[in-house]
Amino acid sequence: MSVNISAHLEFCESLPKASLREAAARRESASGAFPFLEYAVCNVLYHAEVATGYGIAQEDFIQYFPFNRWIKLDNLFKNDKRRHIEGVSLPHVLVEGNMLNLIRVLDTGKVDVNLKDQDGRTALSWAAGAGHETVVQLLLGKDRIYADSKDNFGRTPLSWAAGAGHGAVVQLLLVEDRIDADSKDNFGRTPLSWAAGAGHGAVIQLLLVEDRIDADSKDNFGRTPLTWAAGVGHEAVVQLLLGKDGIDMDVRDRSGQTPLSWAAGVGHRAVVQLLLVKDRIDPNSKDFYGRTPLSYAAGYGRTLWHGARIRHEEPLRYGKRTSNETVVRLLLGKGGVDVNSKDRAYGRTPLWYAAVNRNEEVVRLLLDKDGVDVNSKDRHGRTLLSWVEENGREAVVRMLRLRNDAS
Repeated sequence: MSVNISAHLEFCESLPKASLREAAARRESASGAFPFLEYAVCNVLYHAEVATGYGIAQEDFIQYFPFNRWIKLDNLFKNDKRRHIEGVSLPHVLVEGNMLNLIRVLDTGKVDVNLKDQDGRTALSWAAGAGHETVVQLLLGKDRIYADSKDNFGRTPLSWAAGAGHGAVVQLLLVEDRIDADSKDNFGRTPLSWAAGAGHGAVIQLLLVEDRIDADSKDNFGRTPLTWAAGVGHEAVVQLLLGKDGIDMDVRDRSGQTPLSWAAGVGHRAVVQLLLVKDRIDPNSKDFYGRTPLSYAAGYGRTLWHGARIRHEEPLRYGKRTSNETVVRLLLGKGGVDVNSKDRAYGRTPLWYAAVNRNEEVVRLLLDKDGVDVNSKDRHGRTLLSWVEENGREAVVRMLRLRNDAS
């Protein structure tokens, strides 16, 4: 017996948001006309999965499953966050539900396992990104599976697995000869880059032993895996990358910043310590704006607000402010650091940046440093004392006036 459900239900190309009354009215209408429809739609694949586990063949069911009609009904009964995106295929849905038995019976001659959703992602891509190790293993065993398929962002299943820290899935993919382990996406980032930026040390270890991977690969912004790890503050990952033979520890990105500059500028003390002990690191390296790691560290400040840590280039009016004193101490303890280095844009020294950003502890540290120029003028010919007097930095004004040489 066959019933044409669509003759009794109103379907459009797109469903209204589940929170809207129109969507609720459609769901009520469907349930009123077919009381068991919601249960049947939402559970049909689950029951087929269970049946397969009991040895009941589902090959014909999968082959003739009316997927396009089912997806419309399934989305009707789902809320906005759980609705399937455009272009999703049966393999995508089976992967999402972790339905291993049905995935096993997929016939690649009749069901295209390489179908892509609206983001260009395949079922393997989603399985890898979600860390479904067994599903990935099953899909890799399928005939004609494209294991290195790129999505609309240029990311591969390995890229998604590495970025999410799924080590077991990364291992499965790396043994595939058809996988480009150093593949770059549209942003120029490799699986190693994504893993480094996310702090996944175990995945980093797996990737670094691969000869086909360039540990110094630069993305579109000139940032390497080390740059990403240092800038985000992943100490353990930085340590792993620094141990890689031939790694460029002082690499510059497109803005001229080095890993030390990034780490110092956002207050990652442990990473700064790791970098400063390396002979190949230039603590006075200037970026394209003429700023050094000390300049960035001196100007950095955080505002603690309701437990959240937020970076601000300029001081906020509210909240408890902390400075980057520890990192500044580390940099000042490194021999040969230029405390009077000026940037190109404003002609400001690290002392200037500390004062402008109200980092009073850092101002105090710099004023105690031999050779610091308290009368250094910016590009407009102003001294620091004149600027802080005009801009209400009373605490800094008091510190400078205690110096007989300040003007």
